[in-house]
Amino acid sequence: MQTLKINPLWILFFMALFAIVTLGVIYFLKQIWFIGMVLSPIILLIAFFIHKETVLAHFKTIGDEFWKNPIRGLFSAVLSFAALPIVSIYILLKAIFHNKIGEMQQKNPFEMFGNQEQEVRDEQITREKKNPSVGEYIDYEEVE
Repeated sequence: MQTLKINPLWILFFMALFAIVTLGVIYFLKQIWFIGMVLSPIILLIAFFIHKETVLAHFKTIGDEFWKNPIRGLFSAVLSFAALPIVSIYILLKAIFHNKIGEMQQKNPFEMFGNQEQEVRDEQITREKKNPSVGEYIDYEEVE
């Protein structure tokens, strides 16, 4: 049986390479996180102008948690600040979603999907007026 001999310098080389790559990735992620922390107040302002109730509800939730259970409220506040870039993007997406839902609720539901559903509903109402028993049974054709 033959044993494999590895030069210890190769082990040191790959350990150093791994450390350099790991430090580079950490430095890159740190820079991305710093840019996110700088842009977070701007993102929160945009979310506030889109749908202010969403932003206020988030801070109200943290405040309510603080008054109910101070330790959990403090933990929530610290965690929200530590993850501010992620939280601000989440609040922005939630504000956009609530804004779109609000716009959809103001519209006629048949306008959102076109007139096809309205035509089908009108046809059903006309059929029910002509024949009141329609709706109790399904119309079918016998195939031989």
